[in-house]
Amino acid sequence: MKALALDTLAASFWPTYWTSLVLLAVFALTALTPGCAVLDDDSPSAEVLVYPGDPFNLREGQTARLRGSNFSVTFVKRTAESRCPQGVQCFWEGEAEIELITRSGETLADTFRVRGFFDQAEQNRLEAIRFGYRMEFERLDPYPIYDVPDPAPVRLALRIERLS
Repeated sequence: MKALALDTLAASFWPTYWTSLVLLAVFALTALTPGCAVLDDDSPSAEVLVYPGDPFNLREGQTARLRGSNFSVTFVKRTAESRCPQGVQCFWEGEAEIELITRSGETLADTFRVRGFFDQAEQNRLEAIRFGYRMEFERLDPYPIYDVPDPAPVRLALRIERLS
């Protein structure tokens, strides 16, 4: 009779013991993992990690860090927009202007502006060189549309390459 009571006790205790042990392990790993957080890529504060030469997008306020280097670029904001809107016949294509901050390491930083049409055609792309890296600006979206309010968010498409 005593053996039956112990078997019943062990059968009811065993799943509770393992469940508690697994929960404790998960809690310990979560508590001891330093600084690991997954940021939503659509978050303006999320830092994007990019490969050299690969195209990527940045929203206003977002930063991209180049893999294998200490170089980063922040798309601060679009400071001017006079590109000819879709749905309108213009005698001049107009241009847009953006503000960027580049950093190399912890101490070197440079704030600058780029002004131009931000044409998707490869032969017309705007470029900037900072700290031994070439940034090629492919597109600035959204492109203005006549009589349509400017929707948010503004996105800059670019690529970064290290100069040899």
